[in-house]
Amino acid sequence: MKQVFSIICYVFAGWMLATSSMFCFMKTDEFIPNVPPLFFFAATFGLVLLPGLLALLIGLRIAPNKNWQRDVGGTVCGGAGAGSLVAFNIFSMLRNPEVQKELPNLAETFGNYPAGLTYLSVLGLIGGVLLYRGLRKEKQNEQGLPKPETNPSRTTHPDAAAGTTGDAAIQ
Repeated sequence: MKQVFSIICYVFAGWMLATSSMFCFMKTDEFIPNVPPLFFFAATFGLVLLPGLLALLIGLRIAPNKNWQRDVGGTVCGGAGAGSLVAFNIFSMLRNPEVQKELPNLAETFGNYPAGLTYLSVLGLIGGVLLYRGLRKEKQNEQGLPKPETNPSRTTHPDAAAGTTGDAAIQ
C-alpha cells in the first residue's frame, strides 16, 4: 500500500512539473502588463511547484526502497517529458489558422519559446543525471553484495590433507 501511495505522489509531482513548464512559455508582458515578469514567474512557480515538491517529499518518505536519486530522477524526467509533449501540442495547435482566428489572445500569450525550452532542457538534464546516478548506484549495490559460493572449495580439509601427506611421508 505504501508503494502505491508513493507512486501516486510521484505522478502528482511530475504532473506539477509539467504544469510549471507551461508558465515558462507565457509572454507575461502582454498577458499581465503591470506585473514584473520575475514576480509572475516566482509566484506561479511557488504556487505550482510547492505542492509538487511536497508530494515528492511525501513519496520519498514512504517509499519502500530508499533510492532517492532514481525516484526523483524518474519523476523529473517524466515531468519534463510530459511538459514537452503538451508544449508541442499547443505549439502545433496554435499554428492552425482557424485556432489563431478563434483564440488570438492565446496565440499571443504562448510564445516565449527560449525560456520554455531552456526550462524543459534543464529539467530533463537534472532528471537524467539523477536517474543515471540512481540506477548506477543500484547496479553497484547489486554487484557489491557477497554472492553464495556455487562451486565447492578446491582446498581440502586439514585432516584429509594430513592423511594423504602422512601416507606419502611413510613411503
